[in-house]
Amino acid sequence: PEATRVEPVVRDVPSAIRGTIGAESSFRGTDPVLVSGYGLVVGLPGTGGGPYPTPVMATMEREIARQGMGRATFNEGHALAGLTPRQILDSTSVAIVIVEGVVPPGAPRNGIFDVRVRKLAGSAVTSLEGGTLWTTDLRFGPPSVTGGMQARALGEARGPVFINPFAEPGGVVLAGAASAAPATDAQPAADSGGEAAPIPEADGIIRTTGRILGGGRITDPLALELVLDNASHARASAIQGAINARFPIEPGQREPTARGRGPASIAITIPPSYRLRSSEFIRLVQGLRTETGFGDEFARRAVQELEQTPALAEQLGWILQAIGQPALPFVSKLYDHPELVPRLAALRVGARLGDIRAAAPLRTIATDANQPMVLRAEAAELLGSVPNDPSTDLALRAIASDSTDLELRLAAYTAMIERDDPSIRRERVIIGGRRSGSNMEKFELHLVPAKEHLVYVTQTGRPRIVVFGSDATLARPSLAGIWSDRLLVAADGPDDAVRMMFRDWRSEGASARQTTIGPTLAEFIRTLAHKTTPEEPEIGFDLSYSQVVGAIYNLQRAGTITAAFAVERDRLVDRMTEAQRIVAGEDRAENRTTAAAQREQRARLISAANQPIVKPTTPEPGSMVVPLPPRQAPR
Repeated sequence: PEATRVEPVVRDVPSAIRGTIGAESSFRGTDPVLVSGYGLVVGLPGTGGGPYPTPVMATMEREIARQGMGRATFNEGHALAGLTPRQILDSTSVAIVIVEGVVPPGAPRNGIFDVRVRKLAGSAVTSLEGGTLWTTDLRFGPPSVTGGMQARALGEARGPVFINPFAEPGGVVLAGAASAAPATDAQPAADSGGEAAPIPEADGIIRTTGRILGGGRITDPLALELVLDNASHARASAIQGAINARFPIEPGQREPTARGRGPASIAITIPPSYRLRSSEFIRLVQGLRTETGFGDEFARRAVQELEQTPALAEQLGWILQAIGQPALPFVSKLYDHPELVPRLAALRVGARLGDIRAAAPLRTIATDANQPMVLRAEAAELLGSVPNDPSTDLALRAIASDSTDLELRLAAYTAMIERDDPSIRRERVIIGGRRSGSNMEKFELHLVPAKEHLVYVTQTGRPRIVVFGSDATLARPSLAGIWSDRLLVAADGPDDAVRMMFRDWRSEGASARQTTIGPTLAEFIRTLAHKTTPEEPEIGFDLSYSQVVGAIYNLQRAGTITAAFAVERDRLVDRMTEAQRIVAGEDRAENRTTAAAQREQRARLISAANQPIVKPTTPEPGSMVVPLPPRQAPR
């Protein structure tokens, strides 16, 4: 056959970037992937129930039977004891829901992510408050029913449902609101795809949609692939060798980080140490040079280019970080550079490579009141990566204690957590008590020594309540009642104990529980969440994480809690919107110029989602309420 002339692909990149892996190859599989499935929320106080579409009912009956749930599964006295799968689905303590999540790019096996649950359109479910999601398989694309095409299961989800923390527990839904509600941008109408229209409620809070923080777990990760611009066995072999030299096999890692599949493709496995930093790992691989020797010379040239061309500071920073320890002697010369951009780029590299010489300049920036707050916050967060030393520990504690800027305090707290600072007391509040054997945590309680008192709560990842000021107390004297006076808090004098009374909306007719506690905010939070058990007979109110957060917020507004209150920025909605935008954008008319490439990419993604991987990879933190703005890059 006649030879075919092939024009090599040559990228127009700055000379300083040439020779890196990112200059001659591209990653595939780095877009967030939307996964979903039908799940079962149990333990509802009579707010569940159908009717549900027949195919969905059949699917869930089969799933219940497959998991061995039936008449003999539950102990006597359990709400579902003695029920058949169909009777379980008909129970008002159970709701069939749509479970959705976004798998992060390159996420490894056992990586965790947040998921969202929402009611099915047309069902009688009025609230998911107090429910727990049974283990649900999450598959690529929209949820599917029995008999339909089943995509590969990428993960699973389970755990207690977290609804709007500012909703009143046991709030009543307006009668007939489901059918009378008009469709709006924030409240879409149901469509043929099973989208559930949120139900307006008496207090304006939607209780038919919730989330499970850190409830998703990846069981079968999608492959991460590096594709060369120009197919070449020699170049693929050189790239594979460079990646494996920089990222050797770690304990618990089953296969090499890079594994060649041919002249144009290399399979990438994210090492366990980067399982929570997949984006950082990808940038490091892109910054690697295929020549594994002469690291000192490459570092010297990159530092010179950084001084001469500050516009390339970000890319050169990743190249220097990819070189590793041999780059530090050259990078450290820029720690006191007169120009801000090269100095910050060098300090980022030094901190991430664990150079203790970067600590002093970073402390200077973090504690300098004349510096922009965004730079101070970044410097404080970078201090979490440098080796432990007393001066850095004291500086971070002072920032977390005294600063009046929320973002700066949180950056210092994040660095303290990364450094495992012993001044932070960490407690786990567990469902059923600490010694009950249950592994279903409600949340983590962190107590940070601070002069300026603040309560900070998370909405993503592992549920966490952070109290800045471990000595923070409730106001005394005080009297406050919230949630239609179902929770009362009172203290008669400045030196008196605090009395608490709670009437559970889930047990109508039951007498209210009362207890007396000390004045500290930490003890108050423990009492709200603690469940009284024979092993731990102390009186507690057994509130969920969202209910504890709601109680703190309402009592802070009432003046009983004098500490400021802040909530983490909600990133789950942003991630889901981005994942949906990526999928929807492939078929838009204005993108027809790249339609062929997009169809090929989507076909490969679907193929990867439906084909098993032969060798699966190993396992791998004022008064409110203002979400934190996204951090802006310094100019």
